[in-house]
Amino acid sequence: MKRTYVKKWKKALTFVLVFVLAFSAGMIMPPKSTNAARAKKYVKSLKVTSAKKKLAAGGKAVVKAKVTAKGNVKKTVKAVSSNKKVVAVKVGKVNRKGVTSITVRAKTVKKTSTVNVKITTVGKNAQRKKISKSVKFTVQPASKKQNQNKPTNPVATDSAGTNSTEVLPQSVSITAQTASISVGMTTVVSAKVLPVDAAVTFTTSNPAVATVDQNGIVLGIGVGTAVITASTSNGKTASVTITVTEIPVTEVVLDVSEREITITETTTLKAEVLPANATNKTLIWASSDSNIATVDANGVVKGVAEGEAEISATASNGVRGVCTVTVKRKVVEADGIHIEMINPYEDKDGQVYPNTALVGNDMAIRAQVIRDGMPVGNASVTLSMEPIYGNCKEAFMVRTPTEKTDDNGYANFVIGLKSDQNLDALDEKFQSYAVKAQESASNIS
Repeated sequence: MKRTYVKKWKKALTFVLVFVLAFSAGMIMPPKSTNAARAKKYVKSLKVTSAKKKLAAGGKAVVKAKVTAKGNVKKTVKAVSSNKKVVAVKVGKVNRKGVTSITVRAKTVKKTSTVNVKITTVGKNAQRKKISKSVKFTVQPASKKQNQNKPTNPVATDSAGTNSTEVLPQSVSITAQTASISVGMTTVVSAKVLPVDAAVTFTTSNPAVATVDQNGIVLGIGVGTAVITASTSNGKTASVTITVTEIPVTEVVLDVSEREITITETTTLKAEVLPANATNKTLIWASSDSNIATVDANGVVKGVAEGEAEISATASNGVRGVCTVTVKRKVVEADGIHIEMINPYEDKDGQVYPNTALVGNDMAIRAQVIRDGMPVGNASVTLSMEPIYGNCKEAFMVRTPTEKTDDNGYANFVIGLKSDQNLDALDEKFQSYAVKAQESASNIS
């Protein structure tokens, strides 16, 4: 086999190693350089929503800030109150959908007050500017009716047993923005305390299913139900049940829709489950006709007899991907060893250079042993290489010279640069080789 190297035009070494089977010769041309355009990354939009914009003293609201972006851009936001004496803000973590929950808590005021909460993206838009949106809140003081009722409400006592001025909660209620979420998704629970707003503590009955923070943000962890409870300091409670469902599989995509093999030949199909964060990605592989082709749990298909069979990969919810496999009778090969390169160089225009590889990339060679017209398995095959012409004959090697053949009679080899070779030192060098495979038992080559 003959191999030839041609120098490249760039500073970086780009010559090629050519392997020629039988007694043919081949040459390669260096690939032309390409310039990949860098895609822009920027924030596209900011959307803010709040279910509540009127707050009583001590009450709270949750603002949802959703950032959409092009490319891998931070979707986090910052929030600031125009009057920190009226409301305080706390920014939570951004979720997978680019939504950040911002808790707005009203403070005690003597008169009705308005305040703006300004929300600003951390990332910039295409004009290199940050995007800001504001939400106006109205905070009202405790009503006169509430003040008049204070003496009749339960009150706290100090260590001496005398009454203090704190009004204790009499009841608490809890509501959920949505009572059903998927794994990895969030919802918000809100608590209302009477006769006046007061702080509550949120807890979950099943943290393996759903967690909750003290801002009332519930995160789905696993499939099932969890009870979220709001508790006041004096023991008043209210609960809501949150159901967490799995993220369903919407599509199963196989790497090929059609494949052709011969009898006894095997091939492996690959499947991609969408969306990538689906809860249950388990697939069941099946053949429509195991008399034609079989498939195992790893997607390995084997030809049994001539014909056509559908190989499917099916998710637990019935969504599946299908590949049509055609099995043909194996063509009888002449006895001997047949050598071929299985990863020839292909340029950016799709032109394939047989028996050619770029220097720096390993060349995959396989030799098939045929005896009595049939492939021979478990045979020892040795691959050797002899330099024909060039100026770097000592630069390359067969990584593992002797290999065993598989059930289809193939022994696989890799040829590449020796570990002590420096690509820069090989600039403007070229070399071609003859490659020979020999089977030890029959001594055929």
